[in-house]
Amino acid sequence: MKKLIAIIVVVVVELFMLFLTLSVFNTDENNLLFSGGSVGSTMEMFSPNAFITLILFILTILCSIFYRKKLKPFLISFLIFFSLWFLSGRTIGVHWTGEVTTGWFNISAEKLILYDEQSKDSNIIEETSLESTFLFKVKFVNNYKEENIFVGPIIRKDLMDYFNKSN
Repeated sequence: MKKLIAIIVVVVVELFMLFLTLSVFNTDENNLLFSGGSVGSTMEMFSPNAFITLILFILTILCSIFYRKKLKPFLISFLIFFSLWFLSGRTIGVHWTGEVTTGWFNISAEKLILYDEQSKDSNIIEETSLESTFLFKVKFVNNYKEENIFVGPIIRKDLMDYFNKSN
């Protein structure tokens, strides 16, 4: 009975993974979905790598099929590949006004504002630099804020290059 419940839960999670993996391939709608409207056209997007996301999804499915008769290897392999897949799905959007939107698989989760009211008219992107911190986190640093966020293994370098290009 435990094995049947575990398989049902994994199949439901894999169907959800399929939906999110396919959303990475829909590049025309990614900005609209992530930004919540037309403002996405002025947002620099750092999205998951579609190839890596697809490969990790396929590996998750193959391990589920291969280990379906043994519960412990089944759950361990599923958790490993699901975790890698999830980490690879981090999405960051940077708007020219200094708003940083974070999320997963082109679905926004929260916003970070890099400016305060006195600095709203300055070019905050040029004034902000990124510092590498523990694991897959970066620290946004400018005269107004210092904020740590998780950016994931895939987009970290591109995001750091974007902010540190003029610094």
